[in-house]
Amino acid sequence: MSNALSMPGSGSKYKIEDESPATFLSGLWHGLLMPLFFLIILFNPNVSIYETNNNHSWYHFGLLMGVWAFAGNTIHLSIGSTVF
Repeated sequence: MSNALSMPGSGSKYKIEDESPATFLSGLWHGLLMPLFFLIILFNPNVSIYETNNNHSWYHFGLLMGVWAFAGNTIHLSIGSTVF
């Protein structure tokens, strides 16, 4: 049975036979919820931060965008006197 939040790990819905791999939107979702997944993996070994059954580049891009969307307000780049 797959998990309700589409969490990565051994109980993932992407591990079911004949299921399509995780896509960009799955990566985005996993990136947004990565802090929550980190807390969950401390107590549940069946959940992970990263889905291994993915479509590679697009999943990775979505994962990075999700992490950036979550932590974007806390990350600032400064070049000279300009802050981005």
